[in-house]
Amino acid sequence: MLNPARLAPHPRLYIGQEEIRRLRTPPKIACLRQAAAILDKDARSFVESAVFTWERNTHNAHLLRARTQQIRVTSLLLQWLRTDDARYREAAVAHLREMAAWECWSWISWRKGDMAPDSIFDLSYGENATTLALAWDLLHPTLSADERDLLLGLARKWAIPAFLRHTEPGKEMWWVSHHDCNWLAVCAGGAGMLALAMFEEFPEAQLMLERADAGVSNFMVTLKAAGGGWSEGPVYWNYGMRYAFTYLLSHEHAVRTPHPVFAIPEVRETLRFPLDFAPYGRTCAFGDIGDAPWQPVAVHYAAAARLGADDVLWRLDALPHDRLDGAWPTAPELLALHPRLESPPPDPQAATSPVIKLYPGLAWGVLADRLPESKLYLSVRGGTTTGPHNSADLLSYYCVVDAEPLISSLTNREYIDTTFSERRFELSEVRADTKNTILIGGVGIAHPAYSESSVVTTDGRHGIRIDATQGYRISFDGPSVLFAGRLFLWLADRHVLIVDRVELAHANRIETRLHSYARLEAQPAGALITGDKAALRVAFAASVPCRVATSLTTPTNPADPQASVLRWATVGLEASATLATLLAPGDAAASLLLSESGSRLTVRVSSAGGDFSVQLSSKLT
Repeated sequence: MLNPARLAPHPRLYIGQEEIRRLRTPPKIACLRQAAAILDKDARSFVESAVFTWERNTHNAHLLRARTQQIRVTSLLLQWLRTDDARYREAAVAHLREMAAWECWSWISWRKGDMAPDSIFDLSYGENATTLALAWDLLHPTLSADERDLLLGLARKWAIPAFLRHTEPGKEMWWVSHHDCNWLAVCAGGAGMLALAMFEEFPEAQLMLERADAGVSNFMVTLKAAGGGWSEGPVYWNYGMRYAFTYLLSHEHAVRTPHPVFAIPEVRETLRFPLDFAPYGRTCAFGDIGDAPWQPVAVHYAAAARLGADDVLWRLDALPHDRLDGAWPTAPELLALHPRLESPPPDPQAATSPVIKLYPGLAWGVLADRLPESKLYLSVRGGTTTGPHNSADLLSYYCVVDAEPLISSLTNREYIDTTFSERRFELSEVRADTKNTILIGGVGIAHPAYSESSVVTTDGRHGIRIDATQGYRISFDGPSVLFAGRLFLWLADRHVLIVDRVELAHANRIETRLHSYARLEAQPAGALITGDKAALRVAFAASVPCRVATSLTTPTNPADPQASVLRWATVGLEASATLATLLAPGDAAASLLLSESGSRLTVRVSSAGGDFSVQLSSKLT
């Protein structure tokens, strides 16, 4: 049982007295100066009216309204604390009064016509609970009786009964047991912050806190199996971890005791995960929203400071911060949570060794000449398709050359009803044929599917090997696929060799393909891909006759750009084939020669960077 007498005084959540002091400190570095300018501009705008327009004819409209409200209330409160200008406090309270007029919190309930406040506890409830918690905590010393009644009334009507109803043992909503989903962190984190903030005000707070803490802890414990990785990718890492870390930091501030979750090594390692899969602030990840612009949420800084991960702080500061006015109250929170390190960031030129990194359990990997500021970067996809927001994209990869994404794996860019329906895996952006993968008989990875991945050393060179044999599940007169594997091998002078091997019970068509939004010029045995500044030479070879072909994708939303597809496919039907792809930065000529002798494969590379020879077994070892 938590003793209320031992709780820290308000403000006791993740923005406490130290963070308020930082708010009042004039910013010295560029990203904080930019954040201050955005906060000044936004706060002046938000003062004008507590009523804002929000799009109703869109997916999860009420959640987007909740997020807009959180941005506005957080910005106004932190600007008030930063400037002592009472106009901002009054405007924040006016927004909260407007919130009390909302007839429904959940888009899901609204679509069902169910307006009961405890009908559901979904993402909107989690985000609204967080807004109420922060408002109560920061306003607490100055609250009037009327304002207390307003905030307590909102909590008692909506958040408290709904959370307790939908986390009751035996009657829980689905997200309570889905520990690898952002819903758990958002819903439990928001409820937990509200319980911490208002602990003394309602008798259910202890039970609410126990259930919320268990939920957030379960969410974070899943990091152990994934080596700190997150199967929903960097964008959803931001979402889930934002609420998980704000709750955990709030718990430590309020209870004045370290939270045991912070002792898990993979919790520290997860701070590097979105950085590893978002070179130059552009996600190169898999599943939904896998290729979106990315920048850190402010609590990423606070968590890195709490865990002493200075290298993460330096990498965060090195990123472009050009979207601080986006989907979160990042600008105001950054002014409060950025630790303002005195030491300069390390010289990025010092990290010159190639990086071959595989997140165990998750089986997503990175190959790069260095991190950060890679000249050649690949992210690769192993693992399973069974997690939230997953696609049929095992074996797929991204390639970035000199900060330009030249090979992309297509992902969802909008959400519609079919996105989360039983027919999700029929969507163009989710299917295997829009991934940079191996197709057998015109189909790719099935769903659900898994692969086995490992970091390997082959012929003195390091890489990542993925065995996806179990992922195809093609059967006609018995199982068709005897072996399907892919090897990503790092060569000298920033070259990557990709070797695909397929062995079948009966002959079929075998193909490997890649997608690009850059300019693609196909050639008889390869292609040249050029961006605005960078270029990538692609060279093909095969153990059987193959042909190059091109096509275009058909995105679900015709307003989305079409990607060019480069296809390397067998001319006829084959029972076994090895297809090789060389990725060489620049526009200089390059070629591959592949030969087989029994169970041994030899791949010879000729390029401006030199000549290489690699010997492999037929199982890509």
